[in-house]
Amino acid sequence: MTLGAPIRCVPSVSAIRRQRRIQQSQPRQRRPRSRNGQPRPAAEPELPASQPVLAGFALGGNLADPERLFRATVRVFSHLLTDLRVGPLYRTRAESTIPQPDYLNTVFVGRTRVHAEILLALGKSLEVWAGRRQGPRLAPRVLDIDLLFWGTRSSLAPELTLPHPRMSTRHFVLRPLADLVPDLALGREAITVQEALDRLPPEKGIERVEWSVAPTVHSA
Repeated sequence: MTLGAPIRCVPSVSAIRRQRRIQQSQPRQRRPRSRNGQPRPAAEPELPASQPVLAGFALGGNLADPERLFRATVRVFSHLLTDLRVGPLYRTRAESTIPQPDYLNTVFVGRTRVHAEILLALGKSLEVWAGRRQGPRLAPRVLDIDLLFWGTRSSLAPELTLPHPRMSTRHFVLRPLADLVPDLALGREAITVQEALDRLPPEKGIERVEWSVAPTVHSA
């Protein structure tokens, strides 16, 4: 399948927005109560749907043509994000005992009202569309899309951990992220992106490279 072909396994933007309208129209469920009749504390505070939040994503891949797949991914997400900005590319040496090419990595950030679960599902669908299949850990990947953060939301759910638990230990995430939002606070950690990057030991296996063609975005 070429990148110009329809992305059949990815939900359309209209379908995503329709699902979000249905979700917003449903009455809120009552919070469960403890034995003394008092409401139990919510696991996570809900953010009003009318308030856009800053969401961040990491992209990686070392098979096929990662740069073209990154541009296609950004185009899809640009229908759901405003003020979308894309970081520079970084070439990273693969940390694996399995022989494989170097990775390309980048990040993008933007403001959105779309719930984190929907954004995560869209990313997983794009991975499948690109040809990603289940394989051994640290095996080569055609496309990897991680939701790094969604506003200030904190979640420890296995299917959606926010902020991303390994974000603050990865040069290939923090470097492009620091190029975009160096002063952004990292969730539960009382440090900024730049401070987290400065705390990491020097990394020799990573270098900044130029996009051959800059990503284009749709105005959401």
